[in-house]
Amino acid sequence: MWQGGGEIATRDGKHSAFASPATVQALKFWQDTIQQKVAPRNLPGGGGWDVIANLASGFCAMQNLGIWGVKALRDHAKDFQYGVFPYPLPPNGQQRTVLGGWAFVANAKGKNPEEAAKFCVWAVGSMQDDCIQRVVDRCTKAAGLMTPRKSVLEKATIEGGYSSGPMKLFKDWTLLTGRSEPRVPPEVYKAVSDTIQACQLGGADPMEAAEEGSQRIESFLSGYTGAPLH
Repeated sequence: MWQGGGEIATRDGKHSAFASPATVQALKFWQDTIQQKVAPRNLPGGGGWDVIANLASGFCAMQNLGIWGVKALRDHAKDFQYGVFPYPLPPNGQQRTVLGGWAFVANAKGKNPEEAAKFCVWAVGSMQDDCIQRVVDRCTKAAGLMTPRKSVLEKATIEGGYSSGPMKLFKDWTLLTGRSEPRVPPEVYKAVSDTIQACQLGGADPMEAAEEGSQRIESFLSGYTGAPLH
């Protein structure tokens, strides 16, 4: 959807933008993978994220996956030969991918929010050498991740964490074409998720499903007063 120029909501977050040609082509793409039998309805192992049970086992030839798959293969299938490439583009599309994941949050209503906030900064957000190294080790050794921090990215590259193979591609290509993961309330997430399921696995008409999903989002946003959608 993003690669085709589509969005879930308008820029001000007050209205749905889901029923767009970009959404329809994205829904049609995933529907076609099932109907043309190039993607399975059921997956072995833990599911779509499990690269060992799916790709390394030979169950599939390609897998739509995140960066965590690199470390999983390194740890559990070190002799498996594979490559990494960006998402295919729709007509007149632009390369986009989603960046995001786990984050530290200090609860403003907790017993000691000030100390909680200080811990978050100490752990992943300060410019102290030990903090930078901590995030370097987390990204390149413990978990196999990219980092949004320039200081960490530079140090990790110098230490060889992003100097070759798939991790270099993620640094030189994916990171530069990424967008922050969507921040939407559960009601909006469910409308999007239900629409994908209806088209990909239920055979629903993509245009009709996009309109229905958009109406659900519009209805919710008409009374929504929370944080801005991104």
